[in-house]
Amino acid sequence: MTLKNNLFTSLIMMSIQLFSQSNESTNLNLINYNKFTVIEDTIDSKYLNQKRNYIYTIPENINEHTPIILSLDGNYEFNSVVGNASFLSDIFVTSEILPSVIIGVGSKDRLSDYVTINSKNFKKFIFNEIIFKIRKKYNLKGPLIVVGHSHGAEFIINSVIDDSSGINAIILVSPIIRDNVNCSNTDKKESSALSKEKINSFYNAVKKNNIIVTNYSSLNDGSKRRNSLIKMDSIFKNQKYPYYYSEIFKYGSHNTMFLYSIPHGLIRIFETFRQLENLSVPYLLSQEDIILQMDSIANEKQKSFNYFYFMDPNLLISLVGSLIESNFNMAINVLEWQKNRIDLINSNGIYNDMLSLVLITMAEIYNDNKMYDQSLKKYEEAIPIISENVSNKESIIREYELIKTKVKN
Repeated sequence: MTLKNNLFTSLIMMSIQLFSQSNESTNLNLINYNKFTVIEDTIDSKYLNQKRNYIYTIPENINEHTPIILSLDGNYEFNSVVGNASFLSDIFVTSEILPSVIIGVGSKDRLSDYVTINSKNFKKFIFNEIIFKIRKKYNLKGPLIVVGHSHGAEFIINSVIDDSSGINAIILVSPIIRDNVNCSNTDKKESSALSKEKINSFYNAVKKNNIIVTNYSSLNDGSKRRNSLIKMDSIFKNQKYPYYYSEIFKYGSHNTMFLYSIPHGLIRIFETFRQLENLSVPYLLSQEDIILQMDSIANEKQKSFNYFYFMDPNLLISLVGSLIESNFNMAINVLEWQKNRIDLINSNGIYNDMLSLVLITMAEIYNDNKMYDQSLKKYEEAIPIISENVSNKESIIREYELIKTKVKN
């Protein structure tokens, strides 16, 4: 069986069936499509001197690299973050971001928690108690993304200036950068002056810690909030900070800005994570990423692929097919990366069919290049995990027997 004549026909048949099976085997549940677990917890905070509740989700295949997304105002914005993150991390739909732990922390008195002198204790409650507890409980080393809207965004800015607190990326929705509101919980007089000094302090703290900043407002947003964004733009963009993104949307009020901003911010952040080596994130690729890189290599603008971890079978075959004749080693490397990525998230054997597809593809490539020992090893890994429903399983086994004969001879 030669690779040129038979590999793509057999693998495409198998991939279409596996792709369909994978969708069917998700046991579609309209309430909880990605099967994440929702947990409610309470901390008796030593910083706030009271008990506080919070809620969080755990993705199905959590691992030490799983990112954490913290949503302030979690009592009413948590569901929006979970819905967007669930859709954007679905490997059969988008794969724009990684499956993440998502934490929602609410507040009965936003101004007190976010922008008065009490906010320093609230910050310690967030980062020293909740984040610390979640990281320790699940042995998490992945990046921390913090999402804040309005006063929540202001709280994030103040927190980053005070101490980065291990934050890797932030989504600021309708922020305002004012002089400190140094008032007590009972005296909530707000400062109205936009602070250029604070913007400079924020920029220096962000630059020092390589924090990814996404920043959003709209034409219908409050003028001071929109002007805060414009002033931030003037500093971050004039300094050419590479991890800063902003958008002033044409539509949307102050309250609805959150719905526009979350998907935009998450996609931007995970695109930037792919550029940063020090975060140790096992990246996912979107279909657009793959197509752009394939085109770039075809046009000789790029010599190799920067990152490949997990993609649907048809894209995998298309990618490897474009590499086999021109670069055998790169084709094998792409498949090895795919195998490693699937191994990482395959704790329950959910993706065994896709894993077997990768292994069989490698076996066929080795066979075509007369590397029969390596081909046999890949078949031996693949065959025990192929689903009984795969239509061409018998032909795969026959090919495996032929390879065994070649190795013996």
